[in-house]
Amino acid sequence: MPTGNLPDIKIISSCTGNKCLKGDLTENQLRSFLKTGCFSDELATIKASELYTGMQHRYLMQGISYYRKCGGKIRLKIVSAGLGLVDENDKIPPYDYTFSGKSAKKILQKGIELGIPEKISEFLSEPSELTVFLLGNSYLTAANLNQVLPDGRYVFLAAPSGKLPPGVLHLKLGMDEARRFGATLVSLKGYLVKILLKKMCEMPEQTMEIFTSGNPQASLAFLEDK
Repeated sequence: MPTGNLPDIKIISSCTGNKCLKGDLTENQLRSFLKTGCFSDELATIKASELYTGMQHRYLMQGISYYRKCGGKIRLKIVSAGLGLVDENDKIPPYDYTFSGKSAKKILQKGIELGIPEKISEFLSEPSELTVFLLGNSYLTAANLNQVLPDGRYVFLAAPSGKLPPGVLHLKLGMDEARRFGATLVSLKGYLVKILLKKMCEMPEQTMEIFTSGNPQASLAFLEDK
């Protein structure tokens, strides 16, 4: 396994509907969490990194595990439709909240209520050499990233219709790309980041050069060349 000086990376991904535990937060419990930042002792909780079992998250965690074994440093935050922006090590209970079926206006309002834009801004202010986003359109709406981002290198894996800040690398992912990489559309973002992190371990300088070039076609071709 390659080891060496690897870039510090931040990742912002989304929650998944599939979870390893079942349970529903009550509105009172949710309001209490949003007010205090913690849950009552009677609720069963688990690390956020372990709660989600959707394929995007599973592929992502495989890539993160490999990168860390190579000596790389990664910080992961997860945009939760119910709890806001959570750290991978935060212990949270299972819940059943989704942005699906809601209007963009309601999603934006919910994002503000959960403090998602503010918390992402705080996270982005921390230094790193590359920040990678794996967000669907509803999560991009909740994140409200239309403002200019702090200086840095940003890669967004998002739908072609995703509304992104200026000056970022946008890997536009749809059904054509899913077929190209032999993955489902739901899992594609996590699958590609897994490949990216593996390549970053094997050839960090070349990978950073390609993913900071601003050329999405070259970046996808590089990931395709396994």
